Amino acid sequence: MYNIPLYYILFSIGGLLIGKLYYLSHKVIVNQENLGLSLENNGLSIVFLIVLITIRFIIGEKLLEKFHVILVTDALNLFFMGIYYSKWKVIMQQIDNLYYLVLKQFKM
Repeated sequence: MYNIPLYYILFSIGGLLIGKLYYLSHKVIVNQENLGLSLENNGLSIVFLIVLITIRFIIGEKLLEKFHVILVTDALNLFFMGIYYSKWKVIMQQIDNLYYLVLKQFKM
């Protein structure tokens, strides 16, 4: 049994919602010659990374302590676990969509 407050679930849900923004900054592209996959980033991904680093190491602890969050590091870890889980789901969804598009082209 863990002594973590129930509202910490909101931190992981918030991370899942924020992680959906990776759909705007990361695109999976298929190379038609060798059917290889590549991941392309745009300028938004750099801004997104800087904001996340700032939240994690500079603002996050102070902000959560101001709201009287008991276990600050656990809250931040849950938040970032949600972000990374959502990021990989977005990338895998793009890969699945491209895979079925490529299969559709070869079938015809």
